Amino acid sequence: MKELNAPIPDLGITIDFIKLCLKSRWFEPAKYQAHLLMKTSNLNWDDFTENAVRESIAPILYGLVSSIDQFPRDTLNRLNHYYYDSAVNNAILFRELISLLQILNDNAIEVILLKGSALASQIYPNIAMRPMVDLDILVKPKKVSSVIKVLQNKGYKLVRQEEQPGFTLNYENEIGLYKQDSIPKLIEIHWSLFNSIYYQYKIPASWLWQSTQSITINQAQALMLAPEMLLLHLCGHLSFHHAGKGWLWTHDLAEIIMHYNKNLDWDQLLERAVQFDLVLALKTNLTTVIEIYGQIIPIDFLQELNRIIPSSGEVKYFSSLNLQNKTAGRTFLDDLSCLPDWRKKIHFAFSNIFPSLSYMKIRYRFDNTLLLPFFYIYRWYLGITSLFKKATA
Repeated sequence: MKELNAPIPDLGITIDFIKLCLKSRWFEPAKYQAHLLMKTSNLNWDDFTENAVRESIAPILYGLVSSIDQFPRDTLNRLNHYYYDSAVNNAILFRELISLLQILNDNAIEVILLKGSALASQIYPNIAMRPMVDLDILVKPKKVSSVIKVLQNKGYKLVRQEEQPGFTLNYENEIGLYKQDSIPKLIEIHWSLFNSIYYQYKIPASWLWQSTQSITINQAQALMLAPEMLLLHLCGHLSFHHAGKGWLWTHDLAEIIMHYNKNLDWDQLLERAVQFDLVLALKTNLTTVIEIYGQIIPIDFLQELNRIIPSSGEVKYFSSLNLQNKTAGRTFLDDLSCLPDWRKKIHFAFSNIFPSLSYMKIRYRFDNTLLLPFFYIYRWYLGITSLFKKATA
């Protein structure tokens, strides 16, 4: 039983302590400050661990706090558990990735590794520090069907049924395949960087493939994005898919900046951010990086970035990300407006309004084909009524 007069742990101090631990990855004084805060404050160690696990940074923190004097042994053991779980999980995933790369290499299919697989193998000190839940690869659109067949031959199954044949390749940026195994495996095949029709047309695939560098993983050949595009991709991913929140993704940005150090072409980064309408994503996420890790970004670059006025298209898209309860009908209209010509608009609209029978059966869970017209009407009713529901900022 706790004493009635025991000091109440300050959760804000716990967050400050985590930030100092992350910063100590490169800055020795931060380790001393973390040790001092640990000695002089009433840290809530359960809250510390819960935050680390929730934010997927427990494996990173394990390697950093183990060298802090007098760090609580029980908490260190808990972090150690997540570190070795990450090590085992990632070893299995990388073995699967290497096997896939070898097959694709033999068939002359180029692969760009994205997110966790690229970062864990090339940027972090070891693969255990960067936890992964799936494998993300990017291939050229015309090679997607070939990669799907390779994965299906390895026992993978498509995660979802597409609305009409070819719909996913035309209007999405990825397709997932899943295999139930000793450790369930999910591989997502990408052909563009973001799940946004606006950005699928804004970032030319031809330019993307010119902005890569060769890497080798256990003799298997692959590609990864060049440093500047790697930063832009992760800033966009953090903003578009995680609402700008997530310590793991923010730490990824710091790892990239510190790994490449003076080899980053900041002028090119700025130029590409303007060209691809990623100014706001870059600005907001680099601001967070500085808040945690200090001035690790050139000041003249930040001053120039702050002077840039983002395009109206980027502002509109970024504003839509902040809407809560955004309806399916509104999303449909927004996507429709981003398509470049009427032919694509008509095809996109038709595929959404009249999905295939197989899609409808899975989506609405019915077996009798005669019920299809009624479920079409139900689908249209939901879509139309959602247009009149307001999303809030």
